[in-house]
Amino acid sequence: MTLPARINTEEHEKLSEVLKKEYVTDGDEMLILDVDPVDGWGLENVAGLKKTSADAKAKVRTLKNKLSTFEEDGELLDPVEARAAMAQVASSDDPDVETRIREASEKQVSEVKKTMQKTIDEKDVQLVVSSKLLDDQAVDIALDHALSGYTLIEDGAELLRAPVRSMLKPERDESGKIHVRVVDPKDPDGTPRVSMKRDQDHMDVVELLKEIKGTKPYSTCFVGTEKDGSGKTGDSKPSNATPKPATTPFGSPVQMLSQAHDAAK
Repeated sequence: MTLPARINTEEHEKLSEVLKKEYVTDGDEMLILDVDPVDGWGLENVAGLKKTSADAKAKVRTLKNKLSTFEEDGELLDPVEARAAMAQVASSDDPDVETRIREASEKQVSEVKKTMQKTIDEKDVQLVVSSKLLDDQAVDIALDHALSGYTLIEDGAELLRAPVRSMLKPERDESGKIHVRVVDPKDPDGTPRVSMKRDQDHMDVVELLKEIKGTKPYSTCFVGTEKDGSGKTGDSKPSNATPKPATTPFGSPVQMLSQAHDAAK
């Protein structure tokens, strides 16, 4: 059996003598259940009791909400881990965090750029070296082709190679094709020489050899250029004989061509 918290005098009269003793007067016509208040729980003031009850319920809800923060899938988190997580969250409000993140990102980007630039530089060097090799090869091929049309003294091709090479320059057109141009080695601009042929603009290696074969000291490398009693002053046809180097008043062909090469530098 439960007892009402507050009753009037008529209701009080209907109670047994034992239960009547449980009530005390609360005004002229009302009585309240006589209980000792505990932690704000009391019957002397019903309005205060309601407020105390409402406050208690609100506190319980607040505690439950706070407790839910430390729950995951219905289970409480470890208190130590929860505190560490809260500290980390609190530190994220630090205005310097964004700055540190930006600086770290910029540093990483800078390192990547340096690595990429180093790779690009290495590739550029390889490209320059490869281009130089191709240019040199193009010059050698053009020179060898031109020399193959002449009969030369022994080691004549090697004697002519260095000085004639100093008069040649590789030049690339818009498509990347390499053209071997004849230039004056003393011309700082390296301007290609004009051909005397009607069907071409620039002098080629064949035309250059034709020009220098009658000019000392280069003429000593060509068989038949010097007068030998036959009346011939040049021979562009191959011969089965292997001519020996000639000796001239200017010295050996090696000496003369070395001097000519030095003068062309």
